[in-house]
Amino acid sequence: MSDVHRQIETYIKDIRPQYEDMLGQAVEIPSISMDPRHAPDVRRMAELAAQYLRAAGAEAHIVETPGYPVVSGGWTVDPQYPTVTVYNHMDVQPAQEPEWKQSPFAFQNDHGLYRGRGATDDKGPALAALFAARYAIDQGVPIN
Repeated sequence: MSDVHRQIETYIKDIRPQYEDMLGQAVEIPSISMDPRHAPDVRRMAELAAQYLRAAGAEAHIVETPGYPVVSGGWTVDPQYPTVTVYNHMDVQPAQEPEWKQSPFAFQNDHGLYRGRGATDDKGPALAALFAARYAIDQGVPIN
């Protein structure tokens, strides 16, 4: 294993508790965008996403739209660097499938197997992208 791979493995091990805590908070917000009764939850999810960006040292803005808010954010390290755009959604579909053996908005961590609505689509991947971007910037990768 190369030194770079070891550094990445160490980073992942070190940030895993923080990642899991943040994922748990996000999963427990029933941000069901197709149900107007959950509009306050969708807004709460946008506010949490902006908070996560800011905590990672990024700029973050909640952009109002005629529908639900959109969160935009990131780092401008150097205007000469190329910009990488990452898009994720933090809303979820209703959880009505009979396969749910637990409350879909109660996060469960079963030794690294994450359960809860949005854990893999798309709240978990969004957080993974956030941590990866922060790591890249910390390592001096020339990107915005």
